[in-house]
Amino acid sequence: MTSVPCTDYIARWAKKNYGLSKATRCSFWFQGLNLVYHIYDGSKKYALKIYRHWWRTPAQVEYELKELLFLQKAGIPVTTPLPNLKGGYSLSLGLPDGEAVAVLFTFAEGEIRQKPLPALAKKAGELLARLHKAQDQFFFTPPSPPKDAELLVTEQMKLLALHRPSFGKQWPLLESSAARLKRELARLPRKKPLYGLIHGDFHYGNMHYDPSRKTYVLFDLELTALGWRLYDLATFLWDLWDDSPTFSLLEKRQGTKAFLKAYSSVRTLEPAETLALPAMMAARQLHWMGAQADYAPKLSGILVSAGRHHQKMEFLKSWMSGKLEKMLFGGK
Repeated sequence: MTSVPCTDYIARWAKKNYGLSKATRCSFWFQGLNLVYHIYDGSKKYALKIYRHWWRTPAQVEYELKELLFLQKAGIPVTTPLPNLKGGYSLSLGLPDGEAVAVLFTFAEGEIRQKPLPALAKKAGELLARLHKAQDQFFFTPPSPPKDAELLVTEQMKLLALHRPSFGKQWPLLESSAARLKRELARLPRKKPLYGLIHGDFHYGNMHYDPSRKTYVLFDLELTALGWRLYDLATFLWDLWDDSPTFSLLEKRQGTKAFLKAYSSVRTLEPAETLALPAMMAARQLHWMGAQADYAPKLSGILVSAGRHHQKMEFLKSWMSGKLEKMLFGGK
């Protein structure tokens, strides 16, 4: 069971805990792994995030907040938590389905924007490389498990095995894809600068483009973990290439080239990273499939339906056949 507090209750709760004015109002924005509300206090706008108890632990939330405050000081455009009247940044919020953690954030001005693709992909690439360089100076170990081959492949296959019947005849292909992924990821060195702290979910949905600042503003760093930096690049490109009708093949290639070139201008990509990019995009797809299998009992059974499996298996098929690499970099 998942519960969604009404906006009147959240407005009263925010006024009480953050000292906001009597005119404070609230609107519901988003329900997913988290609940997100927009809080309006006069001309000021904030985002209230409620982390469901089965999604993030208090320790994981505290790590994210500490990292965001560090990144702000390092000059990375991010949303940051606001202190509450108790002197901290997070508060416990009792819900019928369990105790949740709530945090009020500065609002990321702007909007989710991808067009014009090459120009904005360039800005995203530069920002991601700057983020990775800043994270190298954040000397705290995250409480989340590393995004290594064990988590990206083995653990996801365990989750997906619980829904094996819904894959039908596609299950052997999924198993062979996973086995190949483990072999390819094992070749990547686990050392800096290839390996370190990562965003964990770097895509257009987790950043707003602010025209006044001519840059993206990042939010939702809750999946920060140790991992290959390539995972963040692969996530961005996976989001662009995975069944997106918004752009033509040529536009996607141009966007990919602009993104990688911009990233490399700040942190040079090693040949091994470029070579492993298609495999890491496939690993992101497998990770996403496993995550949905994990969320399904709490959110919606449709996440593990045969139709969704078929759609997502197409991406893995394109990688296994070499089609993905050709689409990314050209060739016949």
